[in-house]
Amino acid sequence: ISKNCKFFIMNGSGVNIKKFDYNKKFPKQFTVLMISRIIKDKGIDTYFEAIEILRKKNIDIKFVFCGQTHKGIDSYNFNNFKKKIKKLDIELILNSKKIKNIISGSSVVVLPSPYREGVPRSLLEAISIGRPVIGTKVPGIKEVIRHSWNGYLIKKNSAKDLANYVLKLKGDKKNYKKFCFNSRKLAINKFEVNKVNEVFISNI
Repeated sequence: ISKNCKFFIMNGSGVNIKKFDYNKKFPKQFTVLMISRIIKDKGIDTYFEAIEILRKKNIDIKFVFCGQTHKGIDSYNFNNFKKKIKKLDIELILNSKKIKNIISGSSVVVLPSPYREGVPRSLLEAISIGRPVIGTKVPGIKEVIRHSWNGYLIKKNSAKDLANYVLKLKGDKKNYKKFCFNSRKLAINKFEVNKVNEVFISNI
């Protein structure tokens, strides 16, 4: 970009905070949800490895993967994917349009992608509903997560970090509730779709 060229950075595409309204009802069983296309670059293996760590501890946690099938050079081998899902006892939801209900049925939403993202819509919708979020410290994801305030940032490819922070959230009810409130607050103050659109329109 030329030094004489003006530019501005958007807070993603924003989120409809009325559609994805704050939900105070939580599942009885602590539930960890990952939402992504089924491709290698989304950190699916990190999610699987973290689940393996937690399964060995015999802790009562439900794991859910909600995703879209994907065909392309970066697609995850679907047969291997399904084997892992079955082995680790993960609930699989494919190509669903009921994302609001799925997020509302979770305790925390994670995205351990090792590569830079746009501002992930799955995380925007999660914080709008009032869910803590855990994700990799990379551009895009780190804009939605304030470490130890509404979730946790992890190192790239660190299943250990992901597992530890899941346990930390599960074991600290007081901070968990604060994180839920803070997520919703961040969605309203920074990512509300009309505010994002106003910034865009005023700069074009």
